[in-house]
Amino acid sequence: MAEDAGGIVAWASGGPGRDDDAPVDRELEGIYSPARVHGSGVGQLLLDAVIADSPAYLWVLDGNARAEAFYRRNGFRRDGAERDHAVAGIPRTTVRMVRS
Repeated sequence: MAEDAGGIVAWASGGPGRDDDAPVDRELEGIYSPARVHGSGVGQLLLDAVIADSPAYLWVLDGNARAEAFYRRNGFRRDGAERDHAVAGIPRTTVRMVRS
């Protein structure tokens, strides 16, 4: 978690890959930061704390250009896997990104 004077501002989690067809052993399960801390370096600090430079994979909403660019800067690439995932009850496509 990342905190400021007002409390927790962002979080990240990771662990063993949860998918049967996991391309590598470690999964970045999520990073969340509100727009007010975007560009502050918090996301990078959290990614580094959770997976460092290890091989890992993650799922990101298709069309989330900001998040995908962040992950590409950190060595992740789409591997072609997609799946539907409900976000707030709305079906959305997620794409898998992998760093070997």
